[in-house]
Amino acid sequence: MAAVFFIWLGRRQRSTGRNALAQTETMRAADRLIPPPTPSRGYRTGGCMYIVVGCVFALPAVFNLLAAILALVG
Repeated sequence: MAAVFFIWLGRRQRSTGRNALAQTETMRAADRLIPPPTPSRGYRTGGCMYIVVGCVFALPAVFNLLAAILALVG
């Protein structure tokens, strides 16, 4: 489950260039409008790192699945 979350978070952050929790729309506060944060290269890089972390979590599950298939076949 953690792998899916980290891969989703990384893809979202990499595609938008913004923090995953930041608003992507203009917000109204009192009597003025607050624009969304600008895209950042650092957030895109962070998104790639989240994808790598998610893949590291998913890799043991893939190995276990392959081992189970090989045990059933052979």
